[in-house]
Amino acid sequence: MRVLITGGSGYLGQFLIRNLSTNGYEVAYLYHSNPLPQDTPAEAFQADLTSGQGLQQVVSSFAPHVVVNCAAMSQPMACEKDYEACRALNVPSKLIAVLQQQQGSGVEVLVVHISTDQVCEGSRAWWTENCPTKPINAYGRSKLAAERYLQEAWPGRHICMRSSLIYGPEPPYAPVGRPLFVQFVEQVLAQGKETSFFIDEYRCSVYVDNICDIVQHIISRYQAATPRARSDSSDQQGTAV
Repeated sequence: MRVLITGGSGYLGQFLIRNLSTNGYEVAYLYHSNPLPQDTPAEAFQADLTSGQGLQQVVSSFAPHVVVNCAAMSQPMACEKDYEACRALNVPSKLIAVLQQQQGSGVEVLVVHISTDQVCEGSRAWWTENCPTKPINAYGRSKLAAERYLQEAWPGRHICMRSSLIYGPEPPYAPVGRPLFVQFVEQVLAQGKETSFFIDEYRCSVYVDNICDIVQHIISRYQAATPRARSDSSDQQGTAV
C-alpha cells in the first residue's frame, strides 16, 4: 500500500516515515524547501501545498492509496500575524482538488488529516469529538476550517485526528528547525537556568509514536476494507501489514 505524507520533513512526518516504512508500506513524502537525507526510506517530492505546484505530478506518478496530511503552519503567533497564509496552508484545498481530478482511477484515496485540540475553546477538561467547536486563536480557526472543508469536498474518505501537544525524542532523520518542548526543558534543567512557563494552560500531551501507531491502525483497517488497495498491495514485494 502506498502512503503519501505531506509535511514529511517535519517532526511528526519523519516519525511516520520511519514507522510506516519499517512496517512494509511504500512511503513517499512532500517537502517545500528542505528535503530529508537521501538515505531516508521514502521517495521525496517537492511541492507547494498553497499554490498546488507539483501536486499533480506527485499524485499521478506515486498514485497513493492514503495521504497523511501533516503539513501545517502550527506556531500560534505566526498564524495570528498572517492568517491568510496560515489558512492557505492549513486548509488542504489544492491537494483535494488534485485528488478530485484523479477520481475514476479505481482507488478511493483516504485522507488522514492531522488537526488539533485547539478547535475547541478549552474552558474545561475532558473534551470529546461530540463537543461543540469554538476556536479562540487563528491556528484553531484554520484547522476547523480544514475539517469543514474536508467534510464538504472529500466526504466519507477522510479522518480528522485532533492531536494535542506532541512530544518525543529528536526526529530520526534531520532537525526540524524549531525548538522542541521536551528537549528545551531538558536543556534548561541541565544548564541550571531559570525560565518562565505558562501557569494557566493544561494540555493532554501525546507521545509521537502513539500517533504513528494510530495512523498505522487506520491505514490497516482501510486496506482491509478496500479491495483495490489490497490488490495493489499484493503486487508489491515486501509489503506487510
